[in-house]
Amino acid sequence: MSAAAPTPDSIWAGRTAIIATQHGKERVIGPLLLFHLGLSWRVPPDFNTDLFGTFTGEVERVDDPITTLRKKITTALDETGETLGIGNEGSFGPHPEMPWIPGDQELLMLIDKENKLEVVEMVTTTETNYSSLSEITSWEVLENFAKQVLFPSHGLILKSVTETGIFTVIKKGIADWSTLRETFDRHQNEKLMAETDMRANYNPTRLNVIEQVTRKLIQRLETKCPQCGWPAFGEVSWITGLPCENCNRPTRLGKFKLTTCQHCGFIKEDPAASPLASAQFCDFCNP
Repeated sequence: MSAAAPTPDSIWAGRTAIIATQHGKERVIGPLLLFHLGLSWRVPPDFNTDLFGTFTGEVERVDDPITTLRKKITTALDETGETLGIGNEGSFGPHPEMPWIPGDQELLMLIDKENKLEVVEMVTTTETNYSSLSEITSWEVLENFAKQVLFPSHGLILKSVTETGIFTVIKKGIADWSTLRETFDRHQNEKLMAETDMRANYNPTRLNVIEQVTRKLIQRLETKCPQCGWPAFGEVSWITGLPCENCNRPTRLGKFKLTTCQHCGFIKEDPAASPLASAQFCDFCNP
């Protein structure tokens, strides 16, 4: 006889979540999972997330962030034999809406193989110290840069760069002044550059953003479908075509928000907050 299907209230009961990380993200993700969902958690021993790409470029991230994150979690589940996994992937660069400001985009995904559930949430923010110094001309220049990017509470990376632009990572995870000075002195006859270390265990600002996206994911997991009562209601898509306030032609902005249940397929349809789009978003009025 097959086992009864889990009820919405028991979907997380007695489960252990695998947190696919090697850089200390469990410090913020784990306690929140336990407190809000009652989920035990653990990190796979010797799990190497660098195989999926590194911020310093030694290993290229060949897939988009969502695909990379999915591979990271499923690999961790395969290694541990568990069925419930959670992981994070961060991307840094110009903020998508304010490209003159550095941005941090953090994705958090939960995969529940038992219940065929995949839930993703995202936070995009300017709350980051992401920065680089393309050429270190003196200790004073490096010292000033370090202070600007919140060193030593936030780590630094030093690289050696050839005339053709090929770099070698000299040292990651520099987190005290003596190590920074010693590394600089040893390589000061080379062309050097510095970068912020964006790994979570060397970047408290990033860890704070990961906490934000974890809380957002948990809120989603605690939201139940109004039809079947299953958790994680909130997979959102949009029907575009919000009419222009000036010419009434359809724009690319969302006209209706569709919220979907992955379990029963129920779709909740809500109109956009405004019935009309600003003319600045109209391809006809503002080509």
